[in-house]
Formats: sequence, structure tokens, C-alpha cells
Amino acid sequence: MGGVLPDDLLLVMLKVYLDRGAKHDEKSGDGDRIMCVAATVFKPVPYKQFVRPWNRMLRAWGASEFHATDFYPGAKEFERKISGKQQLFQDDCRRTPTLIAGHVHRVTVIAFRPGEFAERASPKWKKQFGVGVHSVAVQLCMLSLGWGREASCPSEHFAYFHESGDPEEARVLEVVGLMKENKEYNSVLQARSFTIVDKGMARGLEASDFVAWHWNKHYIEKLKLGDDVPRKDFAAFMKPSGEKVSSAFVTGEKLTEFFRVCDRL
Repeated sequence: MGGVLPDDLLLVMLKVYLDRGAKHDEKSGDGDRIMCVAATVFKPVPYKQFVRPWNRMLRAWGASEFHATDFYPGAKEFERKISGKQQLFQDDCRRTPTLIAGHVHRVTVIAFRPGEFAERASPKWKKQFGVGVHSVAVQLCMLSLGWGREASCPSEHFAYFHESGDPEEARVLEVVGLMKENKEYNSVLQARSFTIVDKGMARGLEASDFVAWHWNKHYIEKLKLGDDVPRKDFAAFMKPSGEKVSSAFVTGEKLTEFFRVCDRL
């Protein structure tokens, strides 16, 4: 049978899940805070292969969804001291990092220190955009993935999913809409959709939650103190992920250059 397939059927549609995470440095008392947006990217078949065992893990806990801020301390649905689920917790600590790493296609993390950002933003920037960093991190995630798509696989297109309920949700939707309206940006983004969704409705958001939580904890408890060796469970994710993971911590001179470039536009 002859003929040519429609263009849409030749495209690789990747699902991208965005989650915002933040953490204060409670021990030092210096008021330092880290905020990052983590994007996990899945191809369709590996995503289904990830979701099935992930759902089994949650069922074993009787949990509706995964929140790293509950899972690791043993809070809410992941309480383990009274229920005697300590061994289940230890087993899942080993399984979870490799389960995500083994199925994810790409991971991108963009991080800022909100206090530093607000302090160093120019009057021009503050007047136009305010000092929120969430929407900026989302834009940089999307551009990073878009540039990677152009370099490695131009046929890829993206369907984005962002967790609902964030204070900057309206601003995120606004800036994504503006980027998609801009022909130059949109040709890079190739974002077919951008959907706000509840975490329990899209398991990929929980993979991004895992990455964001570990990244922030790594900064506060390790990098900030001059130790770049990740914690065991974070290392278990990073090692098999290899070149799949990219990150940008926009601080110090990088932040200076960011404002320098943006204020010239």
C-alpha cells in the first residue's frame, strides 16, 4: 500500500511534567531559600512502564499520590512508625530512584535563590516582571528542552503538564502564552499544549516532585557547605540517569549575566 503518512504521525510527542519545589535553610538561620522547577520528560511507552510499578508502590502504602515532603519524613499517608512499614520505606527508598531513572527520557532542573533574585533584580525588571522566580524557571526549562530538541531530534514535540495550585500559576500561564505567541520562541519550544493538572492525575508530576525535593535538599545540606557528593538516594537516581540530566543554578555571576542580558532586550 502506497502513500505518505500525515506529518503529525511522524512526530515524537513527549510528555513533560513540571513541578516547583522550595526549601529554607532552617539550621543556619541566614534566611537562605532555594526554589527550583524540575521537568521530567517521558516517551509514551516508557511512561506507561513507569506508571504501573509506581501505582503498585502507592497502593502498598494506601496512598493516593506521592509527595517527597511526606514520604521521606514519614508523614500523612506515608506514616511508618506506628504502622510498622519501616521495611517498606527502606525498600522503596532503593527502588524509587532507579524506577524513575530507568524510564525517564530527559530531566531538566532550573534553580534560583529567591532572596538573591529579588535583591539583585534591576528596577526595570521589577517594574515589568516583578520578582517571582517560578515563571522564569518554567520559561528557562522550556527553552532548554526546546534547544535540546533542535540539536538532537527536531521531530520531537512536547505536551506540558504543570501541577496546579501554585501562587504563581496565573503568571506561569501568562508567560507561556506569550512565548507561544512569539513565532521565534514557539519555533524553539514546539509546545503543542500546556495543561495545569492536579498531581494525583498525572504520575509524571510525582517524578518531578522527587527530583525537585532532592535537588533542593542537596543544595541546602551539601552544596552550600562545599560538599558536592550527593546523598545516597539522590546518587542512586543520578548515576543511572547519566547524560539525561541537565541543570542550571542561576546564582552569583550567572544571575548577574542573566539580568545583564535581559535588561538589554
